[in-house]
Amino acid sequence: RITLANADANIANPDSVASIWRDKYPQWSRKISLIWNGYDPEEVVEPAPLPRRRQKVLAHIGEIYRERHPAPVLEALSSLINRGDVPRDFVKVVCLGTTLEETGDPSYFKRFVDEGIAEFRARVSRPEALKATAEADYLCLLDLAPQLEQPMQVPSKLFDYARLGRVVCR
Repeated sequence: RITLANADANIANPDSVASIWRDKYPQWSRKISLIWNGYDPEEVVEPAPLPRRRQKVLAHIGEIYRERHPAPVLEALSSLINRGDVPRDFVKVVCLGTTLEETGDPSYFKRFVDEGIAEFRARVSRPEALKATAEADYLCLLDLAPQLEQPMQVPSKLFDYARLGRVVCR
């Protein structure tokens, strides 16, 4: 409310948010603009040959924040490994864009690192992120839609993921 009232312009990236703002604050609707999330069709994004490695990589590319975090994925993988259903060295979850210290709960996530099923890496440039995305065996989309009453948006990484043609785990 304070931001909408005091800003010269407010930009929403999904139409659902612009709609909510306009309905809730009609007095500021003239200051609300919509810019769609998307991709640059001129940017080359294509799969790369998968590197020869011991483990498959399930990659989440981008920042981890609030409820959008990999805990359910890591818990499930840990459980499958500990029951013997999946070999310990079969797959590693690589979170590129958030260090262990930036997760909000490093002690919780450290256990998955110690088990060898997760890795957290700092933010990198767009070309480095695209390279890691293109070289991943599987891509992870941490989606809030099932938890939300009204889903608001799709993370923009989905555009990169779709253009690569890899398996996306949601």
